[in-house]
Amino acid sequence: MYKYRRLYKRRIRLLTLSPGSFDSDIHVSLTYVRLETHEPPHYEALSYAWGSDVRSHVVHVDTKDGQQSLSVTENLHSALQHLRDSSSPRTLWADAACINQSDDKERSQQVAMMADIYRSAAKVIVWLGPEANNSAAAIEALKTLASRIHVDWGLLIVSAASNVDAESDWVDLKKKAPFDQETWTSIGWLLDRSWFSRLWIWQEVHLACKGAVIICGDATVSWEDFRKAIFSLSHRPTTLNILRLAQSIFRAYRISTVSQRKLLKQILYRTKGAQCSDPRDRIYAVLNLVSEHETVGIQPNYKKSTSEVFRDLMLTRIWGAKDLTLLTYCELQDDRGELPSWVPNLSVPKRCENIDYAAASWNSAAEARYNFYISSWKYGQNRSFIITEEGYVGMTPQTAHPGDFIVVFLECQSPIVLRPRGDEGYLVVGEAYVHGLMTGEAFLGPLPTNRQCVWRYDETTGENWDAFIDRGRNIWQIEDPRLGPLPEGWVEAKHPKHHVYTLYRDIQKDYVTWNDPRMKAPALRARNVELQEFKMF
Repeated sequence: MYKYRRLYKRRIRLLTLSPGSFDSDIHVSLTYVRLETHEPPHYEALSYAWGSDVRSHVVHVDTKDGQQSLSVTENLHSALQHLRDSSSPRTLWADAACINQSDDKERSQQVAMMADIYRSAAKVIVWLGPEANNSAAAIEALKTLASRIHVDWGLLIVSAASNVDAESDWVDLKKKAPFDQETWTSIGWLLDRSWFSRLWIWQEVHLACKGAVIICGDATVSWEDFRKAIFSLSHRPTTLNILRLAQSIFRAYRISTVSQRKLLKQILYRTKGAQCSDPRDRIYAVLNLVSEHETVGIQPNYKKSTSEVFRDLMLTRIWGAKDLTLLTYCELQDDRGELPSWVPNLSVPKRCENIDYAAASWNSAAEARYNFYISSWKYGQNRSFIITEEGYVGMTPQTAHPGDFIVVFLECQSPIVLRPRGDEGYLVVGEAYVHGLMTGEAFLGPLPTNRQCVWRYDETTGENWDAFIDRGRNIWQIEDPRLGPLPEGWVEAKHPKHHVYTLYRDIQKDYVTWNDPRMKAPALRARNVELQEFKMF
């Protein structure tokens, strides 16, 4: 069996696939190289679904000491068979072969380098598997659709390609794409492949700076064309009698449209249905999609237990970022193991949907009533309607009881239900929606007359952001009108990339932070806001 040598700092292994016929034995060599991002070695990075952990196939590793064997999984063996050239060697990076999976220290080091590995690759190859269920026809159909349209990714709109009639069925999103039933079925089978359910692929394909290509059997489509086709299909009618097809299209749409440098809570929400064999990877597999300021202090470490990884994540967010947003992922469940109630158990699905602020953009009474019903259906599952002693109405997890407290924490986007436990402190029960407390009213009071907190689309980032509108004068502003001036010694600092972000500088300490000093305890107490501390366990 092949014996891995130690990898030193900034080094990776590359797999060179020797030429050969499809059915011949697979021969490879593993070379140890230093990864310099400014002048990287030439290789292609493989993104694929591991499938079964059983290493049922053998590849032959040519070394200076002779030939050794390396056991690989069925999926990796199939990929190497199909990607092998008949006359020329091909250099690849594939995690299952290029990382010693039995060495936790090496795994931690290599996962920390994952962003550089995929960004530096000459190409990222998305391997979906061998030809099956008419997959070649499905890929050809997606390529045809992509060639007929243009997608403006800033405005998220579809228009006709230069050589296509703007009125054609290829462009009109009110009509089904002109595919026959057999083609629709083949597209459904293609999008149902295991690659789309894997968590790691989210960052692998989005880190591909020099392009990615999807390969299934012998058929190929560029990632950019795939994105265009999926965007179109997700915004038009399909064969809706096939629910699974609609779900597969939506899943592919979410993968293909996620942007890098999002907030951690957004990425956790988007990827909640994706699969990974190691629960620690619910964090490690998405780190490179999250904004840098949210990942400070978080390093992959497979020597830590799952409970330690989740706890350390929460402590890093609390003490480092001064952020309690991840409390919204906590639920009072029976399968928490060693985890305290204030640490989210990311290894199990949440029973309740996380509450987002889609309803904050209601623009009319009729639209508000419509969105209330939709939101109640979406967020009401596994939740109970409640009335507080003060007369507020809202929704809490079904595990909430009379006598529980609803608390609005600083630096947490939603109210949290706490259960008193005497001198021990409070148990975190879960996230709540309380009408009248969702836009800072607990600390700042109600918004001025005619002012409303809404989501507004920003073209420079391609995202929706909180904003405030004066309905009487139709004037927009990003800053909350209730905040008032900054405390003495503080000034605003512009974000180097995005104008929607506001940073704050402490002049005396020359310290820049994301956290608004007006929403800190000293400033709020100066405004006579009553604050209380809670001990959670």
